[in-house]
Amino acid sequence: MDDSRVRSVLIVGGGTAGWMAAAYLNRALGRDVTITLLESPTVGRIGVGEATIPTLRDTLRFIGAEERDWMRSVGATFKSAIKYRNWRVGPDAGVVDEFYHPFFPRPEPLIQPYPEPHSQVPGDGFTSVHYWMKRVAEGKREGFDRLASPNPALCDERRFQATPEDRYAYHMDAALLADYLGKLARARGVRHVLDHLADVKLDDRGFIESVKTSSGQVLTADLYLDCTGFRSLLLGKAMGEPFLDDRKHLPNDRAVALSARNHAETRGIPPYTLAHAMRSGWSWHIPLFHRFGTGYVYSTQFISPEEAEKEMRQLLGPDCDESEVANHIQIRVGRTRRQWVKNCVGVGLAGMFIEPLESTGIFMTEFQISTLTTFFPDRTFPDALAKRYNELVEDVYLQIRDFVVMHYVTTQREDTPYWRFIRHDLQIPDTLADALQAWKNGIPPTDYRHFAIFRSNNWAAVLSGMHYHPNRCSPILRHSSDDAAEARFAKLAEERGRLLESTPKHYDFIRSLHERGPKEG
Repeated sequence: MDDSRVRSVLIVGGGTAGWMAAAYLNRALGRDVTITLLESPTVGRIGVGEATIPTLRDTLRFIGAEERDWMRSVGATFKSAIKYRNWRVGPDAGVVDEFYHPFFPRPEPLIQPYPEPHSQVPGDGFTSVHYWMKRVAEGKREGFDRLASPNPALCDERRFQATPEDRYAYHMDAALLADYLGKLARARGVRHVLDHLADVKLDDRGFIESVKTSSGQVLTADLYLDCTGFRSLLLGKAMGEPFLDDRKHLPNDRAVALSARNHAETRGIPPYTLAHAMRSGWSWHIPLFHRFGTGYVYSTQFISPEEAEKEMRQLLGPDCDESEVANHIQIRVGRTRRQWVKNCVGVGLAGMFIEPLESTGIFMTEFQISTLTTFFPDRTFPDALAKRYNELVEDVYLQIRDFVVMHYVTTQREDTPYWRFIRHDLQIPDTLADALQAWKNGIPPTDYRHFAIFRSNNWAAVLSGMHYHPNRCSPILRHSSDDAAEARFAKLAEERGRLLESTPKHYDFIRSLHERGPKEG
């Protein structure tokens, strides 16, 4: 019987995307498939201080990375929320302009709104979002973030404790994570070739036949993964797959990254990412164990790289080392038309990029690799596999894009040319316009979606923080009792008070983790 199984995979490019793909596929396929990673010895990594979402816990657990071990290796801290500052009205409006987007339990427990016997009917429950919408329609203007989660109060006090049932993520040095995953993958048999990519040879079908390095090595494989970042040397350059630019929806096209002192012993370490709106974009502040990773994502239509660096240094003040050379990064916002073409799959920045406002960069790599594993081909490369893969990845990309764009188009800022453009001239995707129209009419945007990376409580946290309130609630709620919802909110308030008393400071907790050393046994 003819064996058409894929026997070899060549990953071109290192960094987080390349080494995560190598470690993941090695774990999934074992030694049945030979995995080789070709990495340039001189091409720099974009890796900066990076924030993540909770999916990374499961990904690293599958790979076999023990949490305490890898966190110590990459200077990691914990993350339970994103804090937004100056997004709604800006710093000169004379009001506090801050809110949190916390992580919520998944799935969120339903609230049964009807008295017996109706509460036994399957599917008759609602969520906290529905009842928050009802309260807003009745004139109550409370933030959903603090009503529905204890995390904002804990973040205010810089408190955190990881328990198995908690939903949390991480902050880390992305370059060190790539190093950790590379060491792990090589120890498990992944072949590492340090050389420059010089040429890509296609066969008469348009499949990749081989790649050639600067030293003359010819490397072949059945399946090729393009992890070459924004250059997209395989998928974009060699195979000619067109890039679909999304700058009409997300105009930021550059970033400048800097390090900053964190004063952890005196100020503690916040268990959240700070997204601080600037004059021509926004800045990230990612707390690592020994420092802050910071940067400014901006649009060159409104500010030059030199001006952006100056504005960022002014924001950081004395916590920024004046002698540090800033890392200026050109970014391309959008995606290749297809992520999987013939025997080549783009992973990470080689295939798509959405600015890191919701910390989804590493998640997209996770999703691409795990979905590829589910649809892993044989050497016949059926079109149906690639087609379905491309549909799923595009759907998640568009979900994230719309969620990120939503942060901008709900602003009320008009204090700079950038924010006036955002408020009045930014093109809103039709899919997002439909979701916002549903929201105004009391329908949470993702209630009826089969798969959603950001669910209704995520939308509610941001939209309530931006004071983009619904005009009404779902009419069925007028026929139900509020008792169960009020009991739920009261229970959350009680839990918040208990956690504020019992939860340690994040710095104390993370210091203990870093100082204990690797887990024994």
